[in-house]
Amino acid sequence: MSMILERSQEPLGEIVNEVRQAQAFWQIEGLFKRLFGIPTSPDSYKQGGSPYGLKVRGKVAREKLNEQCRAILERVTSAEELTPEDREILLQYSGRGGLTVNSQYEYYTPTPVAEGVWGAMLANGFANGNVLDPCCGSGVFSGTKPGGVVMTANDLDPTGSRIAALLNPEDHISTQPFERVATSVADDTFDSAIGNVPFGNARGASMHEDPAYKKERLIERYFILRILDKIKPGGLACLVCPTNIVGNTGRRWEEFRIALSKKAEFLGAHKLPSKTFSAQGTDTVVDVVVLRKHGRDLLDKIEDIPFDTLKRANVVWDEFVKGRYWAGEGRQFIMGKYIPKKAGERFSREIVDGEIDSGALKAKLAQKFSSRIDWDALDMAEPITRAYAEGDRRSIGEVMYELRGGAWERVQEESREVAIDASKYGAASVETLESLLKTPAGALSLSAEQAFAVYKVYPHLLSSQQVDAVLFALGQAKDSCREQVYRGSLIGSMIAKMGADEEAGADVTETRKALQELVVGEIEKYGHPSNNSALALMGEHSRAFGVFQGAVRLDGTFSDLLAGTLDKRGGREYDPANIGEIVSYLYVREDRQDITLEDIKALYTGPMALKTLGDLAECESIAIDPDGTISTWGRYCSGDVLPKLTSCAEAIKNVDDPRLQEKFRKQVEGIRKGMVNTATDDIAFGLRDKWFSKKYIVEFLRENGYPKASFGTYRDVEVIRYDGSVEVETRFVEDFDAEDGEFEGIPGSHFDGQFKKYLEGGTVTSSTQENIQAYREQVSSFEKMFNLWMHQHPDIDELAEKFNLCFNSYVPYEHDGSSLGIDDILSGEIIPHNYQNAEVRRLSEQGAGICGFGVGLGKRFSALALAGYNFKKGRARRTCIVVPSAVLENWYHESRQFYSAEYMDTHVFFVGLEPKRDKDGNILRKPILDERGEPRTTRNGEPLLQDQIVFKSAPQDIFEAMWSIPQSNFSLVVMTKEKFERIPLRPSTKKAYTDEMVSRHLMSERNADKAMATGKKSYKEDKELLNLQSRFSDEGTQKKGELPYLEDMGFDSIITDESHFFKNSLEAGKTSQGVAYMPTAPTAQIAVDMAMKSHYIRSRTGGRGVYGLTATPVTNSPLEIFNMLSLVVSPDEFERFGVRTVDDFVNVFADIQTIFKQSVSGEVKQTLGITGFKNLDGLRNLFHKYVSVKTVADVDNEIHVPHAEEAEEVVAISEEQAKLYAQLRKRAKSIVEQKSKDDSIFSVIRDMDRLTTDVDMYHHTMTFNFPGEYKIAVANMVQGLPTSVKMSVTNEETGKAESQVVEFEPELIENGDTVTLVVHELMEEAVLMAMREARIPEDRVSHPITPKYAKMLENLRRHFEAGGKQLIFTEEKSQHHKLKRIIVHHLPVTVEQIGIINADDAKGERLDKISKAYNAGQIKIVVANKKAEVGVNLQKGTVAIHHLTLPWTPASINQRNGRGVRQGNKVDTVSVYYYCGKGTFDSYRKELLQAKADWINELLTGTASHAKNGDLTGMEEMLDMLSDDPEAAKKARAERLAAEEMKRAEAAKASLVNRLQVLISVRHSLATLDQRKEARAQKIASEIQSLEGKMDRARFAGRPTEAMEGQIARLKAVQSNLDSAFDQEKIKLESRKKQAEGVLRLAEKEGQLPFDSKLIDNPDESIVSTSGEVFTVGDFWEFNPTSKLAGKIFKILAVHPESRSIEVTVMGDGYSRKILSTTKLDAMRVEYSESELSLKVILSSGPVYYGDLPKSGITKQQFLDHVDEISFYTYSGVVCLAEDGEYALVASNNIPENHTIVWPEPENEDFRKHVFEKVVAHVRGGGSMWTFDTMLRELFGIGYKDELEKYKNNATEAEILSILASAWEDALGAEESDSKEDCYRQALLVYALRAKQAFIEGGFDNLHEFSRAEVTFSSGKRAELAALEQERRREEEKRALEALKSHPDYKEVPADIAVKFEELGLTVRVNTTDISLRYRNYRAQSFAAFARYFINDRAGIGGPLNKVKDILKARYDAKFTKGWPEYPGMAWWHMPATVDLNEIYNLIA
Repeated sequence: MSMILERSQEPLGEIVNEVRQAQAFWQIEGLFKRLFGIPTSPDSYKQGGSPYGLKVRGKVAREKLNEQCRAILERVTSAEELTPEDREILLQYSGRGGLTVNSQYEYYTPTPVAEGVWGAMLANGFANGNVLDPCCGSGVFSGTKPGGVVMTANDLDPTGSRIAALLNPEDHISTQPFERVATSVADDTFDSAIGNVPFGNARGASMHEDPAYKKERLIERYFILRILDKIKPGGLACLVCPTNIVGNTGRRWEEFRIALSKKAEFLGAHKLPSKTFSAQGTDTVVDVVVLRKHGRDLLDKIEDIPFDTLKRANVVWDEFVKGRYWAGEGRQFIMGKYIPKKAGERFSREIVDGEIDSGALKAKLAQKFSSRIDWDALDMAEPITRAYAEGDRRSIGEVMYELRGGAWERVQEESREVAIDASKYGAASVETLESLLKTPAGALSLSAEQAFAVYKVYPHLLSSQQVDAVLFALGQAKDSCREQVYRGSLIGSMIAKMGADEEAGADVTETRKALQELVVGEIEKYGHPSNNSALALMGEHSRAFGVFQGAVRLDGTFSDLLAGTLDKRGGREYDPANIGEIVSYLYVREDRQDITLEDIKALYTGPMALKTLGDLAECESIAIDPDGTISTWGRYCSGDVLPKLTSCAEAIKNVDDPRLQEKFRKQVEGIRKGMVNTATDDIAFGLRDKWFSKKYIVEFLRENGYPKASFGTYRDVEVIRYDGSVEVETRFVEDFDAEDGEFEGIPGSHFDGQFKKYLEGGTVTSSTQENIQAYREQVSSFEKMFNLWMHQHPDIDELAEKFNLCFNSYVPYEHDGSSLGIDDILSGEIIPHNYQNAEVRRLSEQGAGICGFGVGLGKRFSALALAGYNFKKGRARRTCIVVPSAVLENWYHESRQFYSAEYMDTHVFFVGLEPKRDKDGNILRKPILDERGEPRTTRNGEPLLQDQIVFKSAPQDIFEAMWSIPQSNFSLVVMTKEKFERIPLRPSTKKAYTDEMVSRHLMSERNADKAMATGKKSYKEDKELLNLQSRFSDEGTQKKGELPYLEDMGFDSIITDESHFFKNSLEAGKTSQGVAYMPTAPTAQIAVDMAMKSHYIRSRTGGRGVYGLTATPVTNSPLEIFNMLSLVVSPDEFERFGVRTVDDFVNVFADIQTIFKQSVSGEVKQTLGITGFKNLDGLRNLFHKYVSVKTVADVDNEIHVPHAEEAEEVVAISEEQAKLYAQLRKRAKSIVEQKSKDDSIFSVIRDMDRLTTDVDMYHHTMTFNFPGEYKIAVANMVQGLPTSVKMSVTNEETGKAESQVVEFEPELIENGDTVTLVVHELMEEAVLMAMREARIPEDRVSHPITPKYAKMLENLRRHFEAGGKQLIFTEEKSQHHKLKRIIVHHLPVTVEQIGIINADDAKGERLDKISKAYNAGQIKIVVANKKAEVGVNLQKGTVAIHHLTLPWTPASINQRNGRGVRQGNKVDTVSVYYYCGKGTFDSYRKELLQAKADWINELLTGTASHAKNGDLTGMEEMLDMLSDDPEAAKKARAERLAAEEMKRAEAAKASLVNRLQVLISVRHSLATLDQRKEARAQKIASEIQSLEGKMDRARFAGRPTEAMEGQIARLKAVQSNLDSAFDQEKIKLESRKKQAEGVLRLAEKEGQLPFDSKLIDNPDESIVSTSGEVFTVGDFWEFNPTSKLAGKIFKILAVHPESRSIEVTVMGDGYSRKILSTTKLDAMRVEYSESELSLKVILSSGPVYYGDLPKSGITKQQFLDHVDEISFYTYSGVVCLAEDGEYALVASNNIPENHTIVWPEPENEDFRKHVFEKVVAHVRGGGSMWTFDTMLRELFGIGYKDELEKYKNNATEAEILSILASAWEDALGAEESDSKEDCYRQALLVYALRAKQAFIEGGFDNLHEFSRAEVTFSSGKRAELAALEQERRREEEKRALEALKSHPDYKEVPADIAVKFEELGLTVRVNTTDISLRYRNYRAQSFAAFARYFINDRAGIGGPLNKVKDILKARYDAKFTKGWPEYPGMAWWHMPATVDLNEIYNLIA
């Protein structure tokens, strides 16, 4: 048997494993048949009847077979080349599923399963046709297909798909993602579908190729839905699927199955046995699902059929939808015993335990399922799967087939022509048609209608361009447009090909002429496409037509491409001078980067002979590079100097010319002089840093407990065997510089395993929180030790040098600020400042960067100058400036100002707008007004004009504009970011970006092998790779298919305005996402799009071409630097720091520590957090290399910018606001305590913002105050107001906006002379409209004035009266118009003088109008929100900026203030006000904003190499501010954190003490090593000797000795290895000793050592107790209060480690020595000097009362000398002397720092007098006597209170009443109201406070008596007020009734008639006021008071009144209304009041 197994080709281990894993007899049977060469029958389970399938088992065997397959593919190109042996091997290809290099998609279908699925197809009605297999693998479904089938198949894996194509050449098989098939093939194409869909939630990069389904993350669901789209109505889809498709439950699965059910009917499914796919590497259970697509009639109507109907008819079958199929009908189709997945167990899986042979399997799958749909209920017929008949033809893959003899055969070309209808197809035969269509010109001979006919019948004859032309023409709504579009598309494709040919160098002269004639003819026949508004220019097929449209301008001239004038070069020029000036000229003016000696010789005319470079060495103004090129000295010694330093250092050693050697030395000195040098001590080293060699980390690990640690990679190496043969094995190779290396030699369990994971970039984890905390502490300890170790390393100087070369190798260069030399393209109207010129040169020469000028410093003009400069220098042919839509017009006007008219007209193009022209084509212009509204003039005194603008934003306008760009000579194109983001990229470009980003991400995690898809790769790793590809291939925004590709638009430079919009292009990785205090914003789609396009621009320009403009390059965190720079900088720039991802950036620059953090719930948890930032020199160096940050202060000498005078206006909130604010605090507390999911803290903060500004905002209401004169009008107006409003709210689950109706009844309140109306804030417009109808002027209405409004109005008035203009910022746009009315009401300003800027009121052109009107002085005040923060010019004459609400970032504040504090504002000072509610969240936010601004500024401009994280406590402080008592909360939080920190410190202390114990133990073990070794040797020798003696005696006795001989042999082996064993122990002990000493040394350096550092070197004088206390000889200890010797001090004289006891002497006792056990010793260590010890003994008696001091035995002098050491009883009173000499009474536990306790002298009169006077003053101030009662009794006796009365001043009862009466009269007299009641009310509010103040100022002490009198007095006054109010109400009611009866037409319904009507259920009324009534859409009618009777029937339309309504209308002119204001909402019939009511009653009765 063993011989047979040895001869087997399969490894023995694999065979054994297969036997062990077998769970059924047939598996073992098959194995043995294979091994013994027994042929398998066709019916065996794995083989079936098809040659497809594995003939071997096991992973190794599969991998060997797959390798053989790949070898065949390398040499074979067609099926004809295959040998039978090749076919046999290829048929066994099994994919990568379950192998070493895994793939989640490649678990191929066993042959019997494939045959069974075909059986299911046939059983359910399929006969023949074209079948789709969307993931064919190696083609098993093609290989098992029945007759009459042609497969269209594809697969993502090129190996599998190529094998499938070779084995099945008759089928159409391609290599591409299914997404590409889904989008390129029309729906309803294939007859049916079959296959094994891939499983998983990682779709990879291809998911973005099908944007409509991009959000479907599960790949199996995507495949099924798109397969159903692609098959024809009635077609079948039989698919092998994961079990979740049918069995998973939950809302999302139900939604999926409903969507599926609307496409196809779920006929049924089979569940296969678990072992079905075991040979393919998985035991996962799968289902075979049978679906049939609905018929066309149902598909067309399904969305219109009610959902309930679909359910009743079983179209949506509930059992399937709910996932209950297998528990019901499907139970019979489970092939084995079913064991479901255990609920709640993550790793539990379904099992189907069953054995079934292939024949039975196929028989079961061939099940006919019946339809469950009730087709009669739908009034439709059941669909039939189409079957083709003999002779039928079908186009498959652009090839025509015919069904002959049951098989599809290609239609062969025949010699005779196939005649067709020439009028229909444009040719008389198919052959002629095919010939015509081979050229675009031939296609033009066909009409659009003929081309469409060809497309329907002969689509394979059309090229892709011709198909696009046909489809685009078909998409036109009007027939008249189709011919123009069809022909234009064809011509456009011809023009595009001409351009490509010319680009490749071909002569296209004749082609261009022909195309020009063709285009002219088209334009003459159809007109210019831009003039045809009926054209629908959109969609992927419109590209070619875009080329055609752009080929000719509206004026009839050709585009530059068609005219042959397309310029692809820039111009240069130069002018010579002497050596220094020659070099400067060539370098700066000619942009020569490679100046040589020959260049200088050609221009030089001086006396020097220039033969070699050495002749130039003495010229100090130039520098010579060792490569022979020459530059200016300043340029050479700046910029990226690392390569220059390296090359100069090498050249000094290698050149022979001493002049050059000296020159190179000077250049090195010059470079180093300009470099920032980070001091060695300021460099932070980390274990995960990548900028230095891993050899240092390995060396550190080996010295600190990991002696076998190493770093390297697993590689294939050649190994020489013992027999001389060479084999290749994968082995670990040490390589400290391997980018994708890993650590070895570190154990994989417990902490060691987590530590290894951490070293390789992972996160420390564990199953318990305690372990995580402990592990993180250990990791942190290792990090600190490593940093210290590196600073002590012999190579530290070299490492510091490398750090500075890596991180500080950029030396800033002061660029020239003189004129740029581009005057020929400038208008001269705008002259750039010197700092702008310098910035342009910096960006242009560097080729990338960010202009970070502050707001108002001219970034736009700098960008325009940069674009022009780059063009003139030849550095950019075409620049695209991407701008926010709100500022597009500003950019236009500033471009027109900046550039000359000629350059603007020929080289600058704006997408989305153009200048307005008159009928002659001249641009219309208008004057520009200054801040006073006067026309501005040029320097020459001429009027300053600007173009009038026309916005061209319609789709067809954008289409035309975009397509004109590729064919133009525009050097500058400006478009909005919204337009730019719609420009598509070619798939190849997106793939290049994806590949690089995935590679960089995996390289960062040392997983580069995964990026290359080589080496070991698990299923999980393959899934991770696909997820990365998916993430980085997401192009962000939705693209417009009809627009040209970016690659075709000719852009080689991009400038982004407000580039911080694009900063969130990269998301945080594994390390960063879980770290506290690090803002990790999710990626923004627009930023992802820009990142991909920036990458493309850089890739085609050598890393150049991307620039940014922003005043806020860093808004929230330094980590944004990485994202911002990633847009403009090549990735190589970061790699020198070892930075490839955000995680790398965090590791290098962020200081991550374990911290205690308070959660929202108040719980304090230990977590990782960024506590600060390190290596800031390097970060700043990198930042300032690419970002130029300038503030007003930096350029103050060149421009005028007003000074910002900031003021924080803190206003006290009203009582109502305070109460509501308290409720919000409680709500916040409830959220925290109950962890509410329905509310959030940030929602509370939003409400707090609203409340502190305006109570209305908080309630979402709006309160209108009307003058009393409009009382009736307002009352009438309210009747017509709606009682509900519709508002849009966001659904939290779906994220979609939903409409919601809010019920709100308007509230009308009368307040004397005013009428108040309260409505919902969304009803504002309805109220205003009603006001206009009621003729109530808007300026007569006002709103309540809150404290913030009042303060703002005060400031507004002051600046307005001085003639200044002002800005008001508040985020709540719902209040903007309200603010406008408030201002108009309280300030002398008109409605027209106030502008509003928000998304609603300032859309499009309106924003520009407001801006212009403001700057021209027509608008004086602008109310705005975030809409005005960016790109809006509001600076002209702005004198004040008001912040009613505050944003969250300093950047927003900066942008807001920058609207007025900027260049162009000529005022000297701008007042900036921040309005904050006192005691509210406002002040905290203001402080937070300022702190963050200061912190970020310090990080970017400071000099420190380390900085704290300014965000560290932000969340906690915010929670404090939300609490009921912020100060108390802050204190409580501090206490909690302190407690946790103390616990951590205690744990750290215990850990260090344990280390000391380890050190003591290890030192002891080392000290006794030789002794123990000798003892062990002696013991072994003794045992051997004893055994030998026993053995001799046994032999003598004849007993067996084998056992003793074995023992002796073993002992001798131990004896021989004894030296080695103890040597190994010594190595381990030394390693442990070093590790312990290292930890203790680090703690010593950080000042955290809890014992004397001398113990590290000499721990023998100490012992550690079992409780962790360290006892050291010489230490002093004090017994605790709980000890019998409480307070006594003892000194340690000796330690006894064996017994853990100490020998001590107790101080002050009569004996000297005592032995104490350290176990449970009730004492603590103290540190006292000898003198302190003596005093301690004296004063150790405990606390005393101050009054007892004279009796305590302490003298006055002792007291004065040691007063600070005396302990007083807590809360007892003491007498102190303040610095000013005044006596003070204070509590002993709260003595101020500047107070000194005085010696008590109760007999001293002066002392007594001072004490009693202070007692009286204390009580008078509201203080309590409780604290000082004991002190006074002890000092002055129990009767001290009698003496105290002598010092008081008490008011009499009469005096108190006099004070109250006087205060009342004063308060009453101060009120100016005509109403006595109002006077009483106001007086009651203020008089008591005034009376109390007067009482106190009177010096009286009996405040208690005063308070009781005040209560009585106030009660009397309130009673008087109540009487007044009652009298007034009686008078008002009386007058109202009299007024009504005095009306000349007064009439009322007689009482007896009213009763009669009531008996009928009718109510009769008469109108008492003039009214206007409207019925439906009829014109309103007016009726005088008492003119109409109104009758209401409570029974409604079923009552008696409705029955006679027609008679009432005809006879009495009755009318119906619901709008009677006196009874709103009720239905009334009304008629003239002249009718006889008795007559009406009789009629109704």
